Amino acid sequence: MTTDLISIIVPVFNIQDEIKTCLKTIQSQTYKNFEVLMIDDNSSDHSPEICKNFEQEDNRFKYFWKENGGISSVRNFGLKKIKGNYISFIDGDDYVKPDFLSFLINLLKSTQSDIAQCGHYIQYSQTKCIEKDKKHTKVLLNRHSALESLCYNGFYDVTLWNKLFRREVFHNVKFPEGIDYEDTATSYLLVENANKFALDMTSKYFYVQRYNSIANGVKFNDHKFDLIDVGDSMADYISKKYPDLTEATNVKRSLVRLSTISQMVNANYINHSKIKSIRMELLRISKSVLRNKKASLRDKMGIILMKIGFPIYAIVWKVYYNYIRR
Repeated sequence: MTTDLISIIVPVFNIQDEIKTCLKTIQSQTYKNFEVLMIDDNSSDHSPEICKNFEQEDNRFKYFWKENGGISSVRNFGLKKIKGNYISFIDGDDYVKPDFLSFLINLLKSTQSDIAQCGHYIQYSQTKCIEKDKKHTKVLLNRHSALESLCYNGFYDVTLWNKLFRREVFHNVKFPEGIDYEDTATSYLLVENANKFALDMTSKYFYVQRYNSIANGVKFNDHKFDLIDVGDSMADYISKKYPDLTEATNVKRSLVRLSTISQMVNANYINHSKIKSIRMELLRISKSVLRNKKASLRDKMGIILMKIGFPIYAIVWKVYYNYIRR
């Protein structure tokens, strides 16, 4: 059987301790017809040397350097250089199972889909690794149901690294530069360019949770409010084009706000004007979300707590995050 070339875009920026593991797991893939675009966003450590060694040893690995511009600029750069019919994104500090590529391309081709998605593990440390979906859910979605899933944070999600895309899906789609949450900002546009989605949540990808990440509350900056902006843009687009999903988009609006508030609590970052603005929007859509049977109980509880007041939400969230969630 003739195999098709898969182009893998790997962003590289000061990850000398992780990049070798990532590239070795790609090199060990059972599916051999791939190219790896290692795109260095002006690293100041030994990451470039490690990448260049792979380039010298294996002609499937290609090293590129560019001025620092962030993850979106790296991905846009890579999309201009790819040669394959299929596209994969693997973060340079993550790694994959040996059958990651073969699993996804077989899933995509056997279902005649445009986007295939697998499951993943979240690795918190060398000794703690949690499988996200132990049931290994399998489902086929159309465009409408994929958009609905994005609104509810369902099985089909906004992340790029657990998916394989037909190249055509990226027609006229660019990652927005200068903002955070670029995956969310482009996810629904990619869905609009596709017709069929195959999900098999068997875990093939290892997402490494860095402890200096925003999610762990070490730092917070105003760019983290970008999540609300891109979430609202998604909701506005979907509700306008698919009016029957308006209730679902209200859930998306609530999710991005509750996520942002939770990150603020984790980082002990208090901005009263932002908190007031977030709370006002949650109050506006609260009736819609609370009566929505597809909205999760946790998110409904979040809205109820914010209706009572931010201080109560903050106390309950800290207890949940530090003692229950973990």
